[in-house]
Amino acid sequence: MKDLGLDPTKIFVATIDANPAVLHKIRAGEITVAVDQPCPFYNPIAVYYMAKYLEEGESALPKVGTTVTADDIDISGNPHLDTDIWAAKTAWSPAKISEREGHLWFQTNALVITKENADAKYLWANIEVPGW
Repeated sequence: MKDLGLDPTKIFVATIDANPAVLHKIRAGEITVAVDQPCPFYNPIAVYYMAKYLEEGESALPKVGTTVTADDIDISGNPHLDTDIWAAKTAWSPAKISEREGHLWFQTNALVITKENADAKYLWANIEVPGW
């Protein structure tokens, strides 16, 4: 936009995925909003339901048409690199359960990132990783 003489702070810009460069541009006002997947929560959710399935059978899986919330699944862990990515209990919630191509689809909520929450420590892109 700058090459075209446009001021990115005056134009609504949205994007998908909130990597470190995107968060930097959100803070600078060059990107208005990013929608990010709650990727860190996918594995704990999958492991939770896999264990339930193995212990209790298919009837333990959520039913089509229901909604699963953070109150239904305890996802927690130890801080890593001084960050507790599990702190945002509702980052993935609510999740709607539907059917897609003959299988259950656990459709998590997305994270909407703006200037107000771009510095949140639970965002994976804010974790300081040496050498990254």
